[in-house]
Amino acid sequence: MSSPAESRQGDFLDQVIADMDKEKFLTEDFIVNLIFGILFASFESISTALIIGCRLLMAFGIWILIGGI
Repeated sequence: MSSPAESRQGDFLDQVIADMDKEKFLTEDFIVNLIFGILFASFESISTALIIGCRLLMAFGIWILIGGI
């Protein structure tokens, strides 16, 4: 007997489209935004956020330390 995970076929998009009938919040607009959000989140990694944080600290860190804020 196969497990439920083995009996499913297709990818994430197929599963979301199949679940559109079951869940009210799964609209076409929501699914499109979800797919683009997942693509963007996987592209923009933590290293980019660390680089931006380091650059901001280098630019404004001394000003913050001497009581600018």
